[in-house]
Amino acid sequence: MSDVPAQYQRDFDYLKSKSNNGSLTANDHIYKTLKAKSYNLPGLARALDSLNVR
Repeated sequence: MSDVPAQYQRDFDYLKSKSNNGSLTANDHIYKTLKAKSYNLPGLARALDSLNVR
């Protein structure tokens, strides 16, 4: 079971793919959007913290 809420799973999968490639930056629009939403969603915050962000 993922900590990521279902409505954000597709976007998180995209970010995870970029993270695995080493191409995820903190300036990524989707990353910034999910990061802003994560302040009220601790599961999403934990999942985002697990990514490799440059």
